[in-house]
Amino acid sequence: MRWVRIFKSIDQAKAAIEEGKARRVVIGERRIALSRWNDKFFAIQDNCPHSSAYLSQGWVNARGEIICPLHNYCYDLKTGREFEEKTEDARTWKVRLDDEGLFIQLD
Repeated sequence: MRWVRIFKSIDQAKAAIEEGKARRVVIGERRIALSRWNDKFFAIQDNCPHSSAYLSQGWVNARGEIICPLHNYCYDLKTGREFEEKTEDARTWKVRLDDEGLFIQLD
């Protein structure tokens, strides 16, 4: 496993990703929706398992779920679990935020 730095500082990460929003990050062939909720950062696969719509174009609700913009499927930011269990879960990655920046752990 390796940690990949996405932003060089905490301030840069916060400036790039608004609270309750997501932003697409591409690492190699991986498309990841990086989001911020309750001032914490989360990484989840960008394509919705239900329809392949981009989760990075969705928003985060009060329960900490990212909402697919196409059919409103809800995926838990921490676990990737789809709220109503109508489709498979989304993949998530660990995020680390420290004085050196924001990192995503890839396998």
